[in-house]
Amino acid sequence: MMNRKIAASATAFALAVSLAACSNDEGEAGKVEATETAAEGTATDVAEEDTGTVELTTQDGTKVLVPAKAANATEELGLGDWGEPVKVESRQDGTTLIEYAGGKNIIYTADGGPVALVGEIARVWKENGGLDNEIGLPTGAESERDGKNGWIQEFQNGTIEWLEENGVFGERVS
Repeated sequence: MMNRKIAASATAFALAVSLAACSNDEGEAGKVEATETAAEGTATDVAEEDTGTVELTTQDGTKVLVPAKAANATEELGLGDWGEPVKVESRQDGTTLIEYAGGKNIIYTADGGPVALVGEIARVWKENGGLDNEIGLPTGAESERDGKNGWIQEFQNGTIEWLEENGVFGERVS
């Protein structure tokens, strides 16, 4: 967390210095001051993201507050840029489902942190209740089955598998 704050502050300072170097002699310092304020705001935003909530904007323009660690999950998990969320669902306890295009989802809990839930396993979980599914919430990322014939993901109360048997893929919830 501290490294992100330092990096944000260094970036803000570098941006302010580079913009000051580009200003002209005709009194355009006001633009530089505004930029310095915006740059300082970036550092503040990073500090707030580490501890609280941040605002996400969904594809339809809806603004929602989510735990900062949920909003930053694709980066934290090394998943790349999934784009803007399609939909966000949150509970009172902070448990959050962030849905992205292409069957990609992030489930966040304060105890377990962010977990990716994708593809057919995500579809099965969501069709059977999502956050209210009897199988519970995912406890870790999906993994390839030992027999290389599908994928499995562990949940609080069981597993969901997407596997191939006799040339046909299907789900198994246990």
